[in-house]
Amino acid sequence: MLTQNVTNAPPLPLSSPIIPLLTPEPRSLSNFLLSFTPSEGPGSKNVLGPVIIHTKPIFPPTVPPGTSRVRVCLHAGHSRKDVDILLQGIVAWTQHRMGEMLRKKQEWEQMVSNNGVKTWMEAKL
Repeated sequence: MLTQNVTNAPPLPLSSPIIPLLTPEPRSLSNFLLSFTPSEGPGSKNVLGPVIIHTKPIFPPTVPPGTSRVRVCLHAGHSRKDVDILLQGIVAWTQHRMGEMLRKKQEWEQMVSNNGVKTWMEAKL
């Protein structure tokens, strides 16, 4: 009969009111959330309210390079609505950053197709 040795079991992680969101741009996300105020829906004039959950950018040397993050600090006074607003802010920031990256990529591709590689290739031929 096999028995499990409880003393060798790994410890359970302790829950924490601080949640890390790993991102290479913690300042950008934290600043965006400071000013983000969502609406209830598309075309709605009803404003839900600003993000009231404290977020703090954490970056090297506080954490190792490549592990920058935003710390989200929750407490018992936050409601589900508060967390929903925070999540909407994170999604809106992500969509905003992805849009910026796409625009920069398109600008770069346009520049390269017009000037960069094409000009270099013609000079080499």
